[in-house]
Amino acid sequence: LNKLLMNTDWTKINIFSKITKSTKNIFAADPTEFQRACCSDNNYRMYNNNLIPILMFDENRYWVEFIRIFNIYSDIRFDIGISMIYDSNSRSIIITGVHLDKQKI
Repeated sequence: LNKLLMNTDWTKINIFSKITKSTKNIFAADPTEFQRACCSDNNYRMYNNNLIPILMFDENRYWVEFIRIFNIYSDIRFDIGISMIYDSNSRSIIITGVHLDKQKI
């Protein structure tokens, strides 16, 4: 999993979050710092190895992706979900998104 995290071009990954007009906490990190934070998974919990299946869809099709929860900053309890799919053409796992809203997972 760490190899997948390190080899992903994070600038091309979709970020899924809810739109809100209330006060927000902003998290900003360059791709290298983000990769390091994910690989360290500060408050690693055993259930983090469980992949959560989610149904994704667009106008004409639907598919299943799997999310793993990462705690990237323990002092503020900042959890994110990283979604992945298995690409049968390349026979590899591909990261497809970063999910910030736990209510939509």
